[in-house]
Order: sequence, then C-alpha cells, then structure tokens
Amino acid sequence: MNQQLNEKASLCAAAVNVSTGIASFDNVLPVQYGPSRACAEVLAHVRTLPYGEIAVEVTIRPNGDRWHHLYVSLGGGEFTSESIGKALPEEGILRSKATGMAAAAVEKKQTLAQQHATALSERQRLNEEKGLRIGRQWSGAQAYVQGRKGLTTYDKATIVAIDDSGFVTVECYKRGMRAPERITADANSRLFESLPAKREVSQPTKDKLDALAPAVYRSTSDEAGISYEKLTNGSWWQRNASGELIATGPSAAPAPEFLDDLVVVPAKDQGARARAASGARQRDVAQAVFEEYDFGNGFVVHGDDLWEIGDQCVCTKIAYVEYPDDGPDCESHKVQFHVRFNHDGTFAEALARDMVTGSLIGERVVSQAARQLDLLAL
Repeated sequence: MNQQLNEKASLCAAAVNVSTGIASFDNVLPVQYGPSRACAEVLAHVRTLPYGEIAVEVTIRPNGDRWHHLYVSLGGGEFTSESIGKALPEEGILRSKATGMAAAAVEKKQTLAQQHATALSERQRLNEEKGLRIGRQWSGAQAYVQGRKGLTTYDKATIVAIDDSGFVTVECYKRGMRAPERITADANSRLFESLPAKREVSQPTKDKLDALAPAVYRSTSDEAGISYEKLTNGSWWQRNASGELIATGPSAAPAPEFLDDLVVVPAKDQGARARAASGARQRDVAQAVFEEYDFGNGFVVHGDDLWEIGDQCVCTKIAYVEYPDDGPDCESHKVQFHVRFNHDGTFAEALARDMVTGSLIGERVVSQAARQLDLLAL
C-alpha cells in the first residue's frame, strides 16, 4: 500500500471536467500528516491560462482525505491561489470566488507597485537634494559595520554606483585597510551625514557661472577678500584672503550676489598670495585636485598612497584604479597622479598616467590663470 502511494506521489494525475472545462489535478501524498507541495503540473498549467481562468488541485492523503486548492490565472504567467476546503463548491460559486481572488490580487499588485514607485521617487528626490552622484567624494563618513563595536569613521568615501531603485553604493576607505569596504544605503543613512550640504543654484546663476572663462576672480563688494578660481574642467576653488584653499567643487563658486561685480585678479596679485604658501598647503591643493579629478566614465579609484613632494613645483601619488573593462578578478591598475605648480606656488596643471602603458587617464586639468605666471617667469 505504502509503496503504491509513494509511486503515485511522484505523479500528478490530471483530468478535465467536460461540462465546465475546469482542469483538475490529483496530488497523491505518501504521508498522512505534514505540509503538502503543489504538483508541478498544476503550476505549469495555470501559467498558460488567460486572465481569470481557473484550475483545481485535489490533495489526497493515504486515508482518503481530500483537500481542494483553487488556482486563478492573472495572465502573463502569474497566478494566485487559495485553499477552499474538503468539499468542492459548485461551478458558479467557484468562478465567482475566482473573480474576487483575481480582482484582489490585481489590486494588491497595483498597490505594491504604487508604493514602490512612491518610495523610488522619494529616494531619487533625496539623492538629488543631497547632491548624491557617482564619483562624489567626502571625508568623515560613518557607519555601523557588522562584527565591529561602535561606529567606523572613514578617511574617504566615494559614491561608485546608484542602482535603479535609488540605493547608493559607497566605497569607504580608512588608512590601514587592505582594501576599501562597499556599503549600500539610501540617502537617509548615517553614512551621508558628514556630506557637505548641496547648494541650490538657479538656472540664471548657472548660466552666468558657465559663461565665465577659466581665471581667478574676486568680487569688488566682498570685503572678506575671498577669491574664486575656475579651472578648465569647470570646477571651482575658493581661497581666503591669505591664499589658503577653503572650498572646492560647486559649493566653491561665487554666490549669486557677487556675480555682477566679479573682476579678474591680476597674475602679480595671485603670485603675492601664493608665495606665502607652505608645502603643507601645496599638499592640500594637490589633494583637492585629486578628489575633483575626472578619471573617466566607469573608472573607479579603490585607494591611493601618500603624496610625494619631488621638488617645490611637483606633487605625485599612486592611485589604484579599476578600469571599465576589468573583470571581477582583475587587480587594480597603478596610476600616477601628477600635480604641477608654477614657480610662485600657484597651481598649474594635473594629470594621471597609467604606470605601465603611459596612457593619459581622465581629463587633464589646467589653470589658465596660473599658466600666465609661468610665461612671465620665462
């Protein structure tokens, strides 16, 4: 008896009621108690049915107990199911129940889709509000990491990916780590609390900033003596009256109230400020250039070494970079990042080269205003 039941359990007998056209599948189980699994045949069948059509599975236990399960197609290979008890209702009741099941399943699916769309829209809004974009870097990011006590604070965090759901993947590095750690989170995560606030820029202001040529500017109405340098790649640097670099990136651009009275700072005045700069300041400038440098679409910086000062005019460091066509097991490429200063200490240019091929990586950055000083020094 048990052997026969076991043999039958590996099969699912199907029959079609001629008068109703409803397919019925007998699922014979080898044990009296315990959970049952739907037979593959009924699942395969219901996935082929048009929306609203039904199939019935009858689970049969060794003592002859029968239990009915109703499957309703939602079209496109999807379905919903429900247990309906020991007795099989009449066809009219069965189809009426199936209609209600299908409508409820579709409504639930639409509600979930709407909730997903709302959540995605909110994540995208927060990403835009906080200025989260691939390639953005900052310091002081914090996160709780499994297996460690308390918060981990990182020296550098870089956004390396934003998926279709709006979740952001950040590569976090702390000195002493053999490799960066990747953390995926949404914009509300503690990870982004140390991210500098995004400054809103109106379209008219953006148009004025874009129209400015690369140079060093100051505002005649600003008594603080702040200067603003626009580089050839469109990035901005902001310096205080002593010539110290105090901000980089979009937030370092002149405020809207200063745009109408900007004047170009003469090269000789730039040199006077720069002569007071120290080697430590040059390293700060070099690091700011490095963090703003565009290595190219798909290039990811996984780490970098300390700065080396070759002479008064050059700072170099080694960066470890993943190329777009690298496979998952490829080692990072060594790229030498080279920052050159003018004779008076002002920034001149920055570039990156592959240490094996010598190829230029990314977009070379040149300070047009500082280059004038080199020409005067010749």
